Amino acid sequence: MKIAILSCNTGGGHNAAAAALAEELSARGHESRTYNTLDFLPKGAADLISRGHDFAYRYAPKLYGAGYRMEEKRPSPLLYENSIRGIGPLYEALVDLGADAAICVHVFPAMMMTELRCGYGLRMPTWFVATDFTCSPGVGELQLDGICIPHPALTPEFQAAGLPAQRIFPTGIPIRRQFCQIPDRDAARRQLELEDRLVAVCGSNQRMHRQMIDDFVDNPRVRVLGFTEQMCAYMQASDLLISKAGGLTTAEAVASRTPLLYLNAVPGCESR
Repeated sequence: MKIAILSCNTGGGHNAAAAALAEELSARGHESRTYNTLDFLPKGAADLISRGHDFAYRYAPKLYGAGYRMEEKRPSPLLYENSIRGIGPLYEALVDLGADAAICVHVFPAMMMTELRCGYGLRMPTWFVATDFTCSPGVGELQLDGICIPHPALTPEFQAAGLPAQRIFPTGIPIRRQFCQIPDRDAARRQLELEDRLVAVCGSNQRMHRQMIDDFVDNPRVRVLGFTEQMCAYMQASDLLISKAGGLTTAEAVASRTPLLYLNAVPGCESR
């Protein structure tokens, strides 16, 4: 089968889930391609969604949290109306791929697929994979074949949003296979040449990376990293992971049996 994996560049977790799905589909003999569905929108609208989302929760978290709670009570049609502006290019991409099915790892492309199915009669099996440990605003409006949720205990919450029980599947959040191996912390530390150290992983935040390198350049007990492909090894080598309350990070830490301390949470989806 050919599977379209539909993500959205509003955070690394969605793309990490997409990568885990692609890895598993390949292992099972299927072909997949991952799309950033913001690419199907006019640039101005895409920038507003991506950068606006990031700016709001970083610099105006109380305002972001208040908006999130309002969306939970009465979802605004604005996100849906913006999403369907990209359904034409999305449909063309699905046709070009020859896709047999689609998996959405963000509510934004899931809304696009809902419109294609309900408004234009597209007959393509489509699933939504929730990457937060809560039912986010808008998820209850999705008309897809299945909603994959992070934990069985969340089933009543998703049902309360209006989703029928027969379309809810407590699969867990997709993570890459390497995180599911029982860790040998001593071996992982030897591999990474770690002793008693603090490791700071800045990811794609280049400004933070530069600042921390300047701050800790003379401190041999602090290792500062930017983006790394060895996140699993670092996690399995650690006595403690300090992080914000991201869905993917949480799932990876639990699977790799790494003690986890939340330092912060994005208001709404993560504070839930």
